[in-house]
Amino acid sequence: MTQKRFSALPGFNLTMGFTVLYLSGLVLIPFAALIIRASEITWADFWRLATSDRALASYRLTIGASFIAAVANAVFGTLLAWVLVRYEFPGRRWIDAIVDFPFALPTAVAGLTLADLFAPTGWLGRFLVPLGIEGAYSRLGVVIALIFVGLPFVVRTLQPVLQKSRTRSGRGGGDSGRRTIAHFCSRDCSIAGSIRYNGLCPGFRTGHWRIRFDYIYFRQQAV
Repeated sequence: MTQKRFSALPGFNLTMGFTVLYLSGLVLIPFAALIIRASEITWADFWRLATSDRALASYRLTIGASFIAAVANAVFGTLLAWVLVRYEFPGRRWIDAIVDFPFALPTAVAGLTLADLFAPTGWLGRFLVPLGIEGAYSRLGVVIALIFVGLPFVVRTLQPVLQKSRTRSGRGGGDSGRRTIAHFCSRDCSIAGSIRYNGLCPGFRTGHWRIRFDYIYFRQQAV
């Protein structure tokens, strides 16, 4: 008589089936419908639509805003992750917790909140708009929103890398407190490369897809 194999995840088959069904309804079926709908037009029409003025403007906004936000998040996200990992100070746990705030806030709510803050009558807009800085309903507003939603991805991606390097430097000697970020990056090329990759990619990927999905959604609403 064969013994029943113990499973650390009871109900795995049921939960896996539900997950695949849920993903099919949420991702695969709409994606298949998009492919079928696109196959109904000719390549000439596809190229005409893909190179229209509105499409080219959306490409410039998507790639440009995402790249700027990714670079900003790579710089400031690295500094924030470095401070949270390397130093102990009052309020550190509060700052570490508030980093995850954009994860819990829906994208639409974040966009409306930022638009209200940077509007001409908003808390920040009333001071910035007279100076010519328009942070609502502009390209700058898109970049600000992408920085807001992308910063947690960069920080949470880099923290384990920096924590690992801290442990390694702690075993190697007692000079960890005297090492600056520039010295750290110049001494450890593999960690520096990981910082550049893990700092830029999450921010750019997040910003790119958020803009594309929001653009498609609002285009469908306009139609």
